[in-house]
Amino acid sequence: MCVARAGARWFEPQLSQGGERAATGGSRADATNLLLQQWFNLSDPAVEEALYDSAGMRQFVGIDLGCEPAPDETTVCKFRHLLEEHIWGNRFWEG
Repeated sequence: MCVARAGARWFEPQLSQGGERAATGGSRADATNLLLQQWFNLSDPAVEEALYDSAGMRQFVGIDLGCEPAPDETTVCKFRHLLEEHIWGNRFWEG
């Protein structure tokens, strides 16, 4: 988990430079959602469902359903597109 949290912290300054962080959330939860998607081969709707179904995944992402909902598939999609556009391009997802 330490590696994932350190990686998620890397996203925050990168996104705030683009000035679009508020529009998509751009939080550590958004970044760790992307890690879950990659590790478990989850689509946007599947990662949303997994966060509601799995206490372990919610704990990893840092979501307490008593305080906040899990990010919906649209939020996950917008965050990924923001990263593709401003940071990585499509080369990250290709291999």
